[in-house]
Amino acid sequence: EVLEALELLAEALLLRDLSELSPSRAILVIDAYVAWGLLSHERMGPSNASTDLCWALVRELKGRLRAHGRERPDDLAALALALGSGNLDHDDLWKELVHNLDHDDL
Repeated sequence: EVLEALELLAEALLLRDLSELSPSRAILVIDAYVAWGLLSHERMGPSNASTDLCWALVRELKGRLRAHGRERPDDLAALALALGSGNLDHDDLWKELVHNLDHDDL
């Protein structure tokens, strides 16, 4: 039931302008979908709303981590864990994330 509700929520969120979400909220959404196993290897295959939503949020986060990391450095760690666990291999976002996890830059 929860997984079905999350899938319906993903469909609804995909109809919104995701740039309106704060980086913190986007990271929380990605983390929740990963935690509930909606991005596991078993579920990969034909496109589903959960996967599409998480990839859209990942793309929206690009370029927004530096300022956000200064305010909420724990979010960057949560994002790194979610990206790794969810197999969201967005090379540019990973580079930005790793760069901003360096505390000298914060």
